[in-house]
Amino acid sequence: DPGFACYSFAPKAHLPLKVIVLDDTQVTDDGSHDIHGHGYLDAARWAWLKDELDAGQANHQLMIVAAHVPIAVAPIGSEVEWWGETNGIAPDKRNAVTLGELIDKLRATPNLLMWIAGHRHVNTVKAFASDDPSKPERGFWQVETSSLRDFPQQFRTFDLYLNDDDTISIV
Repeated sequence: DPGFACYSFAPKAHLPLKVIVLDDTQVTDDGSHDIHGHGYLDAARWAWLKDELDAGQANHQLMIVAAHVPIAVAPIGSEVEWWGETNGIAPDKRNAVTLGELIDKLRATPNLLMWIAGHRHVNTVKAFASDDPSKPERGFWQVETSSLRDFPQQFRTFDLYLNDDDTISIV
C-alpha cells in the first residue's frame, strides 16, 4: 500500500528465522514543526508489527527486526529518538505506541534476537536486558551500524549459531 514499506521474509526456507523489515520513520504530514527524523509507528504499522511478532513466536521462529531508527539511545525529544509529541497533533497522526510500550512488546517476544538500525550512522551494540532476572529470554540486542559512505566504511554481517546448550550466539 502507498506509505506502507514494511514486510517480512524467511532468508532460508529450512531455517526457523524471520526478518521483519519495519519502516519506523516519522511521517511528514503529522503536523510536527520539528524535523521528521524520529522513530514513529502509526496505528497500521504498530498493529502490523505486533501481528508479525506474534506470528513468528507462534511459528517458533527466531526473529530480527530491521528498522531505520534505533530505540532508547537518546533522551526523548532529541533529534534521533522516539517521537512523543502530542501538542497540536491530531490524534490519528500521533505515534501509536510509546517507547516504553514498544520495548515491553519486544521483551514479551522471547524469540526476538535483535533490532538492527542505522539512523545515527554509528557502530554500536546495546543490550536490552530482561526486566525479569528469572526470564533472560525477555532480553534482546540492538545493533546499530553506519552507512557505507561513512569512514571507516564498516559493513556488518551476522552469523547465528545454535549452541549445544540451546542458547543462540550472534557473531
